[in-house]
Amino acid sequence: MNIQISKDAAFLLRTLESSGYQAYLVGGCIRDSLLGIEPKDWDVATNAHPLEIANLFSSFHPKQSDLKTGVVKIVLEDRPYELTPFRVETGTADHRHPQKVRFVNSVTADLARRDFTINAMAYHPQEGLIDPYGGLCDLSEGKIRTVGSPQLRFWEDSIRILRALRFSARYRFSITPATQQAICTQSPLLASLPVERILSELLSFLCEPFPAFSILSSPEPLLVCIPELSPFLSSSESAASFHAQTKDSPLFRTAQAMELAPSSPDIRLATLLSPLALPCYSAEGSCLFSIANRSVSARVLPVLKRLKASRSLQKQVLFFLSALHLPCPSNKQKLLFWLRRFGQEPTKQLLLFRHCLAVAGSPALSESSISAWEEAINKLHQLTSQSICYSTNQLAVSGNDLMAIGFPPGKELGLLLERLLDLVIEETIPNKKNSLLQEARQELDRISIDQHTPL
Repeated sequence: MNIQISKDAAFLLRTLESSGYQAYLVGGCIRDSLLGIEPKDWDVATNAHPLEIANLFSSFHPKQSDLKTGVVKIVLEDRPYELTPFRVETGTADHRHPQKVRFVNSVTADLARRDFTINAMAYHPQEGLIDPYGGLCDLSEGKIRTVGSPQLRFWEDSIRILRALRFSARYRFSITPATQQAICTQSPLLASLPVERILSELLSFLCEPFPAFSILSSPEPLLVCIPELSPFLSSSESAASFHAQTKDSPLFRTAQAMELAPSSPDIRLATLLSPLALPCYSAEGSCLFSIANRSVSARVLPVLKRLKASRSLQKQVLFFLSALHLPCPSNKQKLLFWLRRFGQEPTKQLLLFRHCLAVAGSPALSESSISAWEEAINKLHQLTSQSICYSTNQLAVSGNDLMAIGFPPGKELGLLLERLLDLVIEETIPNKKNSLLQEARQELDRISIDQHTPL
């Protein structure tokens, strides 16, 4: 088996070996290469100790990013590389970091500490693939399986639970029964992790191509991270029964909509949280969640703040969810008013968001058909490609033009520009300078008459 490695990765291997050390490419770069995917990173494992690695590559200004694990980072041609000593790890104090790390002289021992079989392979151009745990077989069969005991792997580092879902969602790999059972029982450990790390891993997972596939097979981690979604799990509110649920499950429809949505953190997270922003009903017609007298912000913002989402992410998610009450813009004028209110890119994203919910069959949005949203998306493309006027800065007149005919500066000037834009969008007058100035003069005359009319 021959894997095409980058020239810089080959340079790192040669440099270590020429100094008498062992060196192998490990982890994700091997997994992706075997899948025919170009690796984003090439990681090297070696029996050289951290100081030996740093001395060997001193001209590249190496940085030891973690004193305990010995990871050394260097940059070659603006691309970072990680060089890590072979090591074994034992114990844990926080279900995230090992209590004890020991450097060893065996690549096989190093592979034994890794999370999943598909990540526990090493490669050397002369020795070929080193695969003591059947990672190649699991790749070919599309399986996510831990190295050794799944209960122990997740107890050692609970973030591996979310990583299992992320890899499943990336490649549409099934999670083996034993690993899935361990995910179910060990998911409560996620509650002890820093929320910043949970959010980072959660967003990475949500933005993979097949998040619904993973959520529907193992919903427990998601419900630990966002317990507010529990009422939408199924009509029986039982995680154990969810694996056999049909498309009538509210969370099923939400997950399906998320998979259809553009792969950006804000719109994917908004889709996931959409049940919190709308009344949701079971297949039998009973309301699973009442939202009476509570604003979208009051229901969703506490979730975002608990996850320590950035202000910009909070703003974007609330934008999508707060606009859920808006009906589909069914004609040109209504769509132009959306463009005027939100801007071109936000309007596009909002239409895609609503279309995904409609396709997934959200009962709260059934008043607008899938075809209506598709038509609005197509109409938006037509309007923006034609440079249709929907903003005051697209008008054929400016504030200076209006002041030149005698209109005073100030608040009234801005209101007049907005009034002219209304008339253009409504197609009452064309977006031409003469027509707009004529309307402005008439408004100026009305103001003059009003000012001189005796009380």
